[in-house]
Amino acid sequence: MNNVLEWLDNSARSYSSKVAFCDSEGNEITFKDLNYEIETIGSNLICCLKKTKSPIMVLTERNIKSISAFWGVVYSGNFYLPIDASLPENRINDMIALAKPIAIINCSDRVFNSNSAKIFNVEELKFCTNKMPRINLIQTDPLYGIFTSGSTGFPKLVLKNHLSIISFVNEYVKTFGFKAEDTQGNQIPFYFDASTKDLFTTLKVGCTTNIINKSYFSWPGKLANYLVDNQITSICWVPSALSMLSLFNVFEKIDLSQIKRVLFVGEPMPTKQLNIWYKALPKTQFINLYGSTENAGNCLYYVLNHPLNDEERVPIGKEFCNCKVLLLDDNEKLIEKSDTTSIGEICVLGDILSLGYYQNFEATSEKFCQNPLNDKYYERMFKTGDVGQYDVDGNIVCLGRKDYQIKLNGYRIELGDIDVKALTMEGVTSACSIYDAPKKKIVLYYSGAKDLGTELVRFLKDKLPSYMVPSKYIYLKEMPLNKNGKIDRNLLKENYFNR
Repeated sequence: MNNVLEWLDNSARSYSSKVAFCDSEGNEITFKDLNYEIETIGSNLICCLKKTKSPIMVLTERNIKSISAFWGVVYSGNFYLPIDASLPENRINDMIALAKPIAIINCSDRVFNSNSAKIFNVEELKFCTNKMPRINLIQTDPLYGIFTSGSTGFPKLVLKNHLSIISFVNEYVKTFGFKAEDTQGNQIPFYFDASTKDLFTTLKVGCTTNIINKSYFSWPGKLANYLVDNQITSICWVPSALSMLSLFNVFEKIDLSQIKRVLFVGEPMPTKQLNIWYKALPKTQFINLYGSTENAGNCLYYVLNHPLNDEERVPIGKEFCNCKVLLLDDNEKLIEKSDTTSIGEICVLGDILSLGYYQNFEATSEKFCQNPLNDKYYERMFKTGDVGQYDVDGNIVCLGRKDYQIKLNGYRIELGDIDVKALTMEGVTSACSIYDAPKKKIVLYYSGAKDLGTELVRFLKDKLPSYMVPSKYIYLKEMPLNKNGKIDRNLLKENYFNR
């Protein structure tokens, strides 16, 4: 196949009247109608813009019309950039300045104006009498772009092509056995790359994806009942969303056994919470996924087949069949799977790699490079910036970012190890360590049912070597999260150093 819309061609023929996407407000669209809307939106864009292989920004909310807009852009031969419509105007303008989109499609209730690009309301694009044939696309053409701030705070734009998504989704569907009978419960926002698993799996296999309103994730019981009432069989969520259900013991009151698979992605899953899920749903498949925005989808996965010790990290596992993952030490030498003590950077090869950073060849060449182990031909490799090591079963265990490694009093410390231990204490729901380099001390932010104070100090002194025990503890009623549902480490640092 040449492009992802060929999946929709097949599903629209096989499951014409079946619901492709629905939401918590009762809106829904069939595969046939989705195909029609995409054709109409794409035709309008072809007629109005007369350009291809160019960026079109989509201001998105959690709604079905955003999905139609995404793939209408693809129909027109261009690539889409999903943007959170609630972002501050200055931030959106930074993204516009970087990407220079030829148009902006507004799929939100927000009123947005720009002098830089033509703005369409998505509803206006749904009406067209002049149907145009779909622009011919090949696998290496760009498909969509995702903005990521990285460590600088200034947005970078990672560009994916059709090949990388086709390669990943084919492997993802085959590995975990997705079928047309499945109903996915979508939690991850569309401007977060991990959401593409829900969206493209629907196109590929003809299943239904239910877009769950974010308000449900503030009410664990209501959310659990929604999963039951809508017969959700598969969820791919960030760990903080999954942990909310286990922390509030919903399994004691509500039977969620209709869920066949639970996938988690984006940040480490607290092992203690995963064990609660595993015990409550013994017949459900639990899968830890690992990847980065610079990949299409994920490169590693781990299927849980037994409870782990609460103090263990959940492994990120082994490669999907369509890629290769290496651990390279500081001298770019390969760490063998039999070596369970050495630590190396996680590096990825294969056709799931993105095209790189849009209009930023310098950053692309820094992160995407020649495989140093291959001196025979060009082999592109992505250096993730994450470090890991092998366990006794040959699974990779992620230890965190290279940036989160510190050296204190001669000891090399992974800050994530401290967080893992803190999360095993009863009452701690979230934990994040930062390093105050000028004062040479470790600071632990944590949240929970109450301020645990000296109890947590005593607990960690029993669990950690003395050189890893934090010097300062800061309790927060709620841990700050970024737009992707991860702990906002940069905000914690900023608040600490501004205290």
